[in-house]
Amino acid sequence: MKSRTLLAGAGFCILAAVAIESADRYLFRQAAAAVAARVDGLTFAGISAEPWRGEARIDGLDWRRRGSSLHVRAVKFAPPRLFPLAGAALAGLGEASADDLTLETGLSVYRIKRIVLVGASLSSAGLLQLFDPKNTEPLAERLVALTAASIAIPEMTVETKTGTATQTFIYRDILLNGISAGKAAEANIAGISFSILDPRTGDADGAYGKVSAKDVDLVLAAKILSETRDQENEPKRELFNAIDIDGFHLGGAQGELDIRRLTAATVTGRAPLRPWREAATAVAEPSTSGAQRSALLAAFVDAFGSDDLTATEIGLNFRKEANATRLTIGRASISLLDGPRIDGVEAQNLVFARPSGRISVESLSFRGLDLRPLTNSDRAPNLLGEDLRPDFEQIAMTKLEGRLTPTEDADASSGSTFEVERFAIERAAPKDAARSGLNVSLDHFTAPAGDGGVFSTLAAMGYERLDLSSRLDVIWSEASSELAINSFSLDGADMGSLNITAQFSNVTLDLASRDERVAAAAAHSVLIKKLDLHVENAGLFDKALAVQAKNEKQSVDEARQSDILKATLLLPALLGNEAPARALGAALAKFIAAPKNFSLQALAPEGIGIADLEFVQTPGALLKKIEVTAAANQ
Repeated sequence: MKSRTLLAGAGFCILAAVAIESADRYLFRQAAAAVAARVDGLTFAGISAEPWRGEARIDGLDWRRRGSSLHVRAVKFAPPRLFPLAGAALAGLGEASADDLTLETGLSVYRIKRIVLVGASLSSAGLLQLFDPKNTEPLAERLVALTAASIAIPEMTVETKTGTATQTFIYRDILLNGISAGKAAEANIAGISFSILDPRTGDADGAYGKVSAKDVDLVLAAKILSETRDQENEPKRELFNAIDIDGFHLGGAQGELDIRRLTAATVTGRAPLRPWREAATAVAEPSTSGAQRSALLAAFVDAFGSDDLTATEIGLNFRKEANATRLTIGRASISLLDGPRIDGVEAQNLVFARPSGRISVESLSFRGLDLRPLTNSDRAPNLLGEDLRPDFEQIAMTKLEGRLTPTEDADASSGSTFEVERFAIERAAPKDAARSGLNVSLDHFTAPAGDGGVFSTLAAMGYERLDLSSRLDVIWSEASSELAINSFSLDGADMGSLNITAQFSNVTLDLASRDERVAAAAAHSVLIKKLDLHVENAGLFDKALAVQAKNEKQSVDEARQSDILKATLLLPALLGNEAPARALGAALAKFIAAPKNFSLQALAPEGIGIADLEFVQTPGALLKKIEVTAAANQ
């Protein structure tokens, strides 16, 4: 917004050069008229100069050009006290001011009661070159010639209409210092308040605290706001070195958002590929699809970059009567933002609370995010389509704690708590670009095993808490349509472990088709060719056998012998009583007798699918299609 003010004020502020170079009223009027003649659409209602008082004035300045207009009630110029008007051009302008400025751009209307520019200098030749219609250089680039000690705006109101929404922003005490070569060494805003009126989505209002920025490139800011870029890969340039916002608040009928502090370092930018006005109007249109809206917003993000963005003490409240929800984040940061590519996102001390429970997370992080898939506005062919999900390298979470509160009509014991030490998802990165995979890890999911709870069966076995860890390593090849579960493991403290590996074929993206018939057909085509299972007992089977014996009113030895008999005789009979079935029963009986470990391998060279399970007449007939080997206590 500061850059647009500079653009709007440049015409009248640097007219001071003409006033300074004019030794009397006639010369000033002549120079001002020459400028008006050279600038299309520029008119003055009145021009006056009083050299003996050191003041020049333009009344009723109007400038209309390409759908935009600028009106200023009065512009005044005064040289430094130590220099007369005729010589002031050599030393620089003392002060220029404008009252009641209105700038209309088609999308927004800017209203400024007063703007004061101190210490500016520009020759009349430079002024004419700045507004010369034959000059093909963009206006934003021509502003590099402007130099000033400061620009001050006590108050500026900006009203923008997009679709059904009307946004009004009020900026207080804008001050730009050390303006040279189109850059401001420092920019400050005492505060910003705003309101959003929209009958479709509801009204909202809010405010920013003090805003401070260093090394602001006003020319680049003007280009970003008013121009478009021709080259998609045009490099970003530094927009400002640092920015600090002391607080933010947004409130509406649906809820409130508060941020204690926002900071950013080395913010870069470039002009958008599409004019902001067109993009903003398209986003606001109700007919714009979600995918198209995401693409437009992603294009906006693509125009900017930053080394570091940080927000502290974030609070988000959702107002839903009895189901009011609050999310708080102690600190959130984004590192190395380059348009849709983000090196890392971190959030610390997250708390999500509502009447039904509370969830807290010590840290949540994302690595290697790429939002470019979201820029595709086409409808994805399937639910896993690349244009429906951002790419990432890692998602990690530490110290997750949850407490679920029972509902009013439920018993108090139905409430539960749980904790997770760490949870992470990492993308597998094989050399073959046609393959993709995931590594998922869960460390120490713990929960009480009290009576009446979710894990009451474990409580009956004598466990006080569940302590479970898990790993998943899976790779999918689109070219071969093969899915390999290299490892899926469960490890329970004082229980034991389970590890599974498997190989599937005919796994295609049609499984995620939007067409249910296509998805069902794809599921029926999936074949499992290999399954390996390995179990290590560390107490779970012994305790389960003890509970079984108690329920059947038997001794543990009696229950064990009964299970051994079932494994030796009943299981093989159900499976056709062939040699593989008897070998499986024998291995299982050996494990039941002394449960240490058990391994099972099933191979199906031709593959087994859902159709085989649907049409098989007996388990024995299915076993004939599979090569099964089993072993115990090895």
